Parts: sequence; C-alpha cells; structure tokens
Amino acid sequence: MIARRNRKRQKNWYRSAFNNGVDYAAFNLETCTIIMKSDDTSLYWYEKAAEKGILAVKNNIGVIYYILEDYEMSEKVLKETAEAGFAKSYFNLGLLNIELGNKDLAEEMYEKGAALNDEDSIYNLAVIEMDRSNFTRSMDLYRKLLKKKHLKAAINLGVLSELSENFADAEKAYNIAADEGDPDAQYRMGFILDRKDKSSDAIHYYELAVAQNHTMAKYRLANLYNRNNDTDNARIYYKMAADDGVKEAKNNLAGILFEDKNYKEAGLYYKQAIAQGCYNSAENMGDLCRTPKGI
Repeated sequence: MIARRNRKRQKNWYRSAFNNGVDYAAFNLETCTIIMKSDDTSLYWYEKAAEKGILAVKNNIGVIYYILEDYEMSEKVLKETAEAGFAKSYFNLGLLNIELGNKDLAEEMYEKGAALNDEDSIYNLAVIEMDRSNFTRSMDLYRKLLKKKHLKAAINLGVLSELSENFADAEKAYNIAADEGDPDAQYRMGFILDRKDKSSDAIHYYELAVAQNHTMAKYRLANLYNRNNDTDNARIYYKMAADDGVKEAKNNLAGILFEDKNYKEAGLYYKQAIAQGCYNSAENMGDLCRTPKGI
C-alpha cells in the first residue's frame, strides 16, 4: 500500500505540473497510470502530452492502440510519428505489419527505421537476413549494433563468425556480451578458448556460465577436466550436467564410476543414457556386464 500511495502522490504532482505548463509531465503522469493498471486513463494522459507535440508520446499512443488491437488507429498514429522522423515508430510499424501478415511491408518499415539508426529495426533486419542465409549483410548489421553493446547482436555475430571459421571476430563479439554477464556468451567464450587449449581462461568463462546454471557449460567444463585427468572435478560437473538430462554426461560419468569400480552406480547412469538414445552407453553396458560383479 505504501508504494501505491506514493504513486498517487506522484500522479498529483505530475497533474499539477502539467496544468501549470510543464508539457512532459503528462508523459510521466501516464507512466504512473500504466504502473497502476488504468489503461483508459493512461491513454487520456498520453493524448494530452501528444497534443503538445511530444513524438515519443504519440508513438506510445500508437502502441496502446496496437495492444488494444485497434490496428487501424495504431497504424494511423504510428505513420504520423514515423513521417515526423521518430525512428522507433518505423520499428513499431514493422511489428504491426508482421501481426497483420504483411512481411514485405514490415521489412520496408525496418529498413526505414534502420536508416534512422533505430537499434531494434537494425536487429530485426539482421535476423531477417540471417534467416535468408544472407550472412554478409546480416553480419554488417550486427556489427553496427556491436558498437552499442547490443547483447543479442553480439551473440548472433559470434555464431555467424564461428560458422565462417573467423574465430578471432567470434571471440571479440562474445567477449562483449560475456562481460555484460550473458551466460550463452560466457559459454561460447569458454568453448572457443577450450579449442585453443587455453584451459585456465576457458575454465574461467565456463564457471561464469555454470554459475548461471548453463547446462552445456557444465558438460564442456567436465570434458575439459576429464581430458586433463582431473577426474574429481570432472565427476562433479558431469553429475551436474547429468542431472540436467545430458545423456553424454551420464555416459561419461558412468565411465568414471566404472573406473572407480562403482559398478552399480555406473550401471544406473548407463541405463539412463541408453534410455535417451546414447548408443555408446549400450556398448559400455556390455563391458560392464563382463566385469566380475556385472549388472
């Protein structure tokens, strides 16, 4: 109740400011209204601010009409703000046309938004080009966003760079997103460094991703430790990945347990992996059955 009372006080102050000539107060008043879940009132205050010529507010009116599924009014308002030079309205027109099934027109809107340096328009265009396998243009668009530390763009650019075996560029792209705390980028950084035999650096990034519960980072980290004959740590991370359902982790964990002569538990993990379609586990289970205490 305290938070709601504070919102009411904010609304009173913003209303007073608007009535005394502070145009942008209507925009702030609308924000309070949305938080307090009153759509009719929020639209009213957006319109009050829009009357003063605030393009961001007129754009948001178009978005509200979109949410209310009044697509005709949404398109009308968004076109007005777009033609007045508000780049985000082109992006919103793109989304509207996707909703209406007009993919070509949506792309045209994204192109116009991108020309005005709208980040969301640039990103959606890059995704469209990537889906078309036009990787050259897609990568060029992602690079524009990389300068602005756009995390999704950084990851996608990293993936495309890996596919073209440009691992230096992939590492640069992933590093930006990894430093911002993205677990997928941290995992990919670890994987690239792992392939370069930079074990300590790879472990660092894998562990960052594992701390955010990234399943494949657990599995790759276990593999790294296993290759370096650190079976104690390999066992820990294989167990974590196995608990997440990775069949290869179950097979490899069973292999360590087999070497430890813990045949019963090894058999349990082999059986789980076999049930998930791991054919190596079926062969390994045969070896287990030939032990003196075979299952």
